[in-house]
Formats: sequence, C-alpha cells, structure tokens
Amino acid sequence: MSLVSSLKKVATVSIYLLVFLGIFELRNIFLSPTMKNLEILFACLILACVVSFMHGFKLFKSSASQRSTR
Repeated sequence: MSLVSSLKKVATVSIYLLVFLGIFELRNIFLSPTMKNLEILFACLILACVVSFMHGFKLFKSSASQRSTR
C-alpha cells in the first residue's frame, strides 16, 4: 500500500470522526456551554480546516501537474 493511499484513508476516517465529534460537541455545547466543550469544538474545526486545506492543495497540485504534462 502506498503512502498516498494510506494518507487518503486516514484523512477520510478523520473527517468522519470530526463530523461525529462535531455533532456530539454541538449537542453538548447547547446543553451546557462550558469552556472545555468550546475548546474541543474549536480544535475539531481547526483540524477539519487543515484536512480540507491539505485535500485542496493536493487537488491543485495534481491539476497543475496534469496541465504541465499536456
């Protein structure tokens, strides 16, 4: 298994976990908005942004390499 496919699987699983944790934490925040819940939600949002940025950069890089080979 190549490194890229392993990273894709890790990114996909982490996105699913972030969605699940985000929904769970949103429920907790509305029930009892404590600072710890807000910190966990903020960490999940940062991680989701990083994963989406990495995915977007990978798509940009692959499209740029396809344009250069034409």
